[in-house]
Amino acid sequence: MRVGMFNYTDQWWDAFVSDPEHWREGSSELFHVVVESNNATEGIVSYRIRNQKEVIVILRLGTTAAAEPALWRHCFGIDLKDSISASNRPLDDPLPMLLEDAQRLEHSVEDGLWLRLIDVSRALSNRGYASECHIVLRVRDLLCDWNHGCIDTETNAAGAICTPTSKSPDVELSVSNLASIYLGGTTLATLLRAGRIEERKTGSVRNFDRALATLQYPWTPEF
Repeated sequence: MRVGMFNYTDQWWDAFVSDPEHWREGSSELFHVVVESNNATEGIVSYRIRNQKEVIVILRLGTTAAAEPALWRHCFGIDLKDSISASNRPLDDPLPMLLEDAQRLEHSVEDGLWLRLIDVSRALSNRGYASECHIVLRVRDLLCDWNHGCIDTETNAAGAICTPTSKSPDVELSVSNLASIYLGGTTLATLLRAGRIEERKTGSVRNFDRALATLQYPWTPEF
C-alpha cells in the first residue's frame, strides 16, 4: 500500500462490488479482473464500458511490479474499444512508461489529497523514517495553538521521539508546509527554494528530507 491509502475493510469491498445502478451513470456494470500468483492476490482492476467504445478504469491496485503492467495490458487488450480513461492516478504512475507512444497520453493534474495535522508531535512520532535524523522544528500554527512552538525531533525507522523544547530551531515552517512534506509528496528543499520555509542550521533541510523520503508518491484512490 502507498502512503495516504486507507485500509480496505470487508464492508468497503461489499459496497464497492454491489455496484448500484445509480453509480454507473449510463455505463455498464463493473467488470473485475484479478492478478494472482501462488494463490495470493497481487492486483485488481475494475472497469466499466461506456457506449461500447470507451473503457473507464474505476479502480486499479497492484501490490507487485509484475501486477502493474499485467493489469494495464488487460485493459489495452479489450477488443473494439477506441479509448481508455482512468481518473485519479498517482503522480508517479508507471503507465506512461508502458506505452509505445507516451505522447498520445492526455493527462491533467488536480488536487486529490489534502492533509491537516491536528497533533504535530503525535503525527511525527507515528510516521516511519528512511534514516535517523535529529532536528529542531519551529512550527507556526495559529489555529491549533498546541502545535505552535519548537519541537525537538529524533527520527528512526520505527518513528520519532518528539518533545517540546526551548532550543533554537534548525528549520522554521508553518503547519501547512509540514503537512505538505509529511506523506512524502514534496520536499523541504522544494519549499526552501520557494521561500516557504527558513533553514536556520545548514544541512538540516537535506538531512530531514533524507529521513522523510518514500519510495512512492502518496496517493488516495478513493477521491
